[in-house]
Amino acid sequence: MTACKNALQGGLAVQCRLRRRLPAPQEEARHLLARAARAYHLSARTYHRLLKVAWTIADLDASPILRAPHMSEALHYRMGEREGVMMGARE
Repeated sequence: MTACKNALQGGLAVQCRLRRRLPAPQEEARHLLARAARAYHLSARTYHRLLKVAWTIADLDASPILRAPHMSEALHYRMGEREGVMMGARE
């Protein structure tokens, strides 16, 4: 805990929680995420949140691999919310 606290206080971008080892996403899924990152100028935090949502969708689909449809759905959920806010659709 102290090492994590020191790393965060030192300004390092270190994730201090344990994460499971995941296989690399399918190439098409990586390309979808890369295109979205360029188009929307995503921060590192948003990029990783999208990956997290996509992996959750893949888990619900009982898929051991993160595929393009999972990434597409994650982008829809996360970026669709963002677009709705930007367009004034949310109240």
